[in-house]
Amino acid sequence: MEENTLSKEKEQSVLVVGHMNPDTDSICSAIAYANLKSKITGEKHTPKRAGTLSPETEFVLKHFGVKTPGYLSDVREQVKDMEIRVVPTLHREMSLKAAWEIMDNETLSTLPIVNEEKCLEGLISVADIAKSYMNVYDSEIISKAKTPYKNILEVLEGEMVVGNPDDCVETGKVLIGAANPEMMETYISERKNLKAMILLVDLRHNPTADDISMYEFVKYYDVPVILVATKEDKVKRSDIKKNENKIKEKLIPK
Repeated sequence: MEENTLSKEKEQSVLVVGHMNPDTDSICSAIAYANLKSKITGEKHTPKRAGTLSPETEFVLKHFGVKTPGYLSDVREQVKDMEIRVVPTLHREMSLKAAWEIMDNETLSTLPIVNEEKCLEGLISVADIAKSYMNVYDSEIISKAKTPYKNILEVLEGEMVVGNPDDCVETGKVLIGAANPEMMETYISERKNLKAMILLVDLRHNPTADDISMYEFVKYYDVPVILVATKEDKVKRSDIKKNENKIKEKLIPK
């Protein structure tokens, strides 16, 4: 005799079924055991049969006024029997950092990517994120992906001082330059396809001499500058706007 949980409907029921081509012993055992378990546990247990009743079994049930168990054609697990976990979804424009944070907080290894109609567009896994950091060396990957500036701000934990965070990087390469103007001069002055420069400044204090020098240097070559103030999480909420204005006053002439 085998006991199987096969239904997770509004009222959960445990189905009790005997062997296939059941004889009287198999049917009566399922009925008795289901009744016993219901009384002991307080949960609903329902007897079932895995085949057609014999004339003898029909006579016994009819004689004692017992309802014939319903027929169960298949005891294999079905979709409705599976425990389904509802997980957060991602949008295609979300950053890898945001995806990783959700996976980490929810202890998930895979997340679905959906569109505005909540239709599945793809999946992203922890392995995909790891490969993007370890195997992708294309300096144009951000522009090819039409990455919104707000995603870059999210990763840098910064605040855009000049520019529209909803705009996307659509052309050109994105390189990181951690140097003074003299070291960057050749690259900036000779790079004909240079589309813009993102200048990172610290929101906690006024721009440094190097910040000012770099900004003026880039503007001299008529290269668009996107100012991004980092360390926003280290600044009091009430001081953010004030500090932004100080940076603009120092770097952007009226």
